[in-house]
Amino acid sequence: SWQWAASTGVDAVPYFRVFNPYLQSKKFDKDAIFIKTVLKELKYIDAKVIHTENGVQEDIFLNYPRQIVGINYSRNRAIMEFKRANNDK
Repeated sequence: SWQWAASTGVDAVPYFRVFNPYLQSKKFDKDAIFIKTVLKELKYIDAKVIHTENGVQEDIFLNYPRQIVGINYSRNRAIMEFKRANNDK
C-alpha cells in the first residue's frame, strides 16, 4: 500500500529498501503518460528512453537538465545514512 511505501504504515519498511524511480515508472507508467503530462518537454520522447537512467543523458535531451546524482550513488548514500541513524539509537 502507499502507507508501506511512504513508511507510515504499522509495519516499518526496512531502511535498505530504496525504490528505483526508473523501474517504478516503467512498472506503473509503462507508456510514460503521467511523466509526459507533468513534464511537457518530454511529450515526444520515447517511453523506453525516459525509463532508463542513461536515457536522460542522450543528445535528444540537450535542452533538458542533466541529472545531478546517479541512482546508484543516491541509493547507497541513503542506505548508509539510514543505517547510521539506526545505529545512533
